[in-house]
Amino acid sequence: MHLNLPDGRRIDLTRHVLSGPDGEASLTQLECDAIRFLAAAAGEVVPRRSLERDVWGFRAGTRSEAVPVAMRRLRAKIGDALFTVRGVGWRLDAEAAAPDPSASAVRLPRLPQSMSPWMPRPTLQSGLEALHASGRRRIAVVGPRGIGCSRLVQETLRPHDPVYIVLGEGPLDGSALLEALAQTFGLTSSDRDPVLQALAACGAPLLVLDGAQQLEGDGLDVVQAVARVCGVVCTLEVAPADPAGTLRQESKIPEEGACRGT
Repeated sequence: MHLNLPDGRRIDLTRHVLSGPDGEASLTQLECDAIRFLAAAAGEVVPRRSLERDVWGFRAGTRSEAVPVAMRRLRAKIGDALFTVRGVGWRLDAEAAAPDPSASAVRLPRLPQSMSPWMPRPTLQSGLEALHASGRRRIAVVGPRGIGCSRLVQETLRPHDPVYIVLGEGPLDGSALLEALAQTFGLTSSDRDPVLQALAACGAPLLVLDGAQQLEGDGLDVVQAVARVCGVVCTLEVAPADPAGTLRQESKIPEEGACRGT
């Protein structure tokens, strides 16, 4: 994803770079997350509490000056494009750059239409929708193979029209995931940067990775990198060892599960 600033400079959220006539300056991951969050508000003022909760992950009642300090540092980099409304929050003046025409020409896979009967599971569906609506960047739907995790994701997230990729069975590492994404976008290279750039250019708000047994090795690192570009939902048999949102579907008690997220 690229943003154009009023002074002619450009932010590349995939590469974490601010570029202009004077060269390039690096942006931290947290700065890019804040910029993306502010850009999604489309010029509206974003309250400080929203940034504390949804970008920094602070719990309600936490008192910290981390956000104002970080926003002052960010404003020193991007200038007047970041406007401070004292006592309220911040507003970003930036426009999304036009997407790469070559990316829009790729026919991306969407959720399949299934004609087979399905028993709705309201508790799990509402839990998954709540995690997604709350802005969680990474969500794992975990449960034994064959009990309907894939169908749960399909039926719940269909209104969001995600890009849908079916993965091979077995553990999934970073190389296999990048290769699957490269094939999806018709790329000749499965290196991380061109894959992330293609994903950002397509403008998809959500990516569903379906069918892997578990994430292993650097697979989680790649998922984290992808989550900086768009939301990611994975269906897995084994829960990932990280604090992303999880929703568990048990074979014996399908309506009970724990939902959490960061």
